[in-house]
Amino acid sequence: LTLQGKQVAGTLVTEKTVADAAEKFTREYEVITEGERSPKWVQGHQIRLRLHLLPFFGKMGLSEVTPGAVQDYRVHRIETATKAGAKTPARSTLHDEVVTLRLVLKAAIRHGWLTYLPDLSPPYKTQGKIVHRPWFSPEEYKQLYTASRDWARNPPQPQYRWNAEQMHDYILFMGNTGLRPDEAGNLQHRDVSIVTD
Repeated sequence: LTLQGKQVAGTLVTEKTVADAAEKFTREYEVITEGERSPKWVQGHQIRLRLHLLPFFGKMGLSEVTPGAVQDYRVHRIETATKAGAKTPARSTLHDEVVTLRLVLKAAIRHGWLTYLPDLSPPYKTQGKIVHRPWFSPEEYKQLYTASRDWARNPPQPQYRWNAEQMHDYILFMGNTGLRPDEAGNLQHRDVSIVTD
């Protein structure tokens, strides 16, 4: 009788649910990414599913996960936190949760339970906070390389001379090339060529 009532009301789900896809995703993701992803990363997906995504989306059919439903989820998460007097979830937290949901839906597509991936991007406020990179003014930069040069010439103890010289060269190199720290850290002799222009 319950099923007949749901059918009449149009709420009977005749397709795989998000919970079904989440279970399939969880099982295969952990096995396939073994050694490639840290256990904490995999556990993060499982926690997001258990705590937030499945209570909201779990009983929905896969085709019911529309851009509107995902936006309703974002609003629900913020409103729930506000009502409970808790801190509003950070932008990156909501993003991570939607990434987990996207992975679940991709698993459903792979198994033929869903035909296409809906657009899950946030419709408003797409740009996060703007972070300006810290920088030295020309005067500060001159003060830095002058101090490092003096330190390299007259280290407090002789055994520190080589390290002080390396540090001074590194400061000059970084200041004059504009390389980022990770790029400079990965730089090798084969990446550098002497060019006369």
